[in-house]
Amino acid sequence: MIEQIRRAFASELVTPYLTPEFIEQHPNLMEIRGAAPDVMSTVPAYMLWCAAHPGDTSLITDWTVNALAEFGRSKDPQSAWLNFRFRCTQEQRQVVVCFLEWSLNETPFLNEKQIERARRNWQHAS
Repeated sequence: MIEQIRRAFASELVTPYLTPEFIEQHPNLMEIRGAAPDVMSTVPAYMLWCAAHPGDTSLITDWTVNALAEFGRSKDPQSAWLNFRFRCTQEQRQVVVCFLEWSLNETPFLNEKQIERARRNWQHAS
């Protein structure tokens, strides 16, 4: 999973402040304060952190999956913060689907129904 995320989002995973320490201090990517971070760098960094810490119980993975579900439901490509799905390439959307499928089996405490709905939304995105 880690290599898939790195490959698909290689040019987006370059933001220096999105370190593991930053993610651990800001577990919910939807609540990062200050200057609005670019979703194209923030979301993949959080997905990568989750893939590297599958058994973690800090809720970072839960909030990341919740964010992906929200992005998958978004209907507005003009929304600066919710347009992640619209900005992703086909390959990147497929990696998000794989990440959601991976999270069903590899992480604790997740809502399976929410993940399935999110997966379907991402699979049917154009």
